[in-house]
Amino acid sequence: MPEIKWEIISIDTLVHFGMYFVLSITLALAFAFKNNLNLSKLKMYLILVLVGIAFGIFVELIQGSFIYRRYFDLFDILANSIGSIVGMLIVALIGRKLV
Repeated sequence: MPEIKWEIISIDTLVHFGMYFVLSITLALAFAFKNNLNLSKLKMYLILVLVGIAFGIFVELIQGSFIYRRYFDLFDILANSIGSIVGMLIVALIGRKLV
């Protein structure tokens, strides 16, 4: 029987998590300082998490469909989504003094 190697936490996963973690924090800080939409903080955080998740899905679809030697990966989408959610939670919990 061949050995199946399944890594949940790899360098690739950590990079995806880290990029979307930083993206969500940057988006939250940018929208907090320029909130002309008159949204509550909770609605703003939810919208920005959804933007991060949608952007991650869009990037995976593009690279899977149009970029040579790149592929669509559900684990990348999962890592992107978790990075966006955790980043927004950090902003919501710690960044209350900044926002």
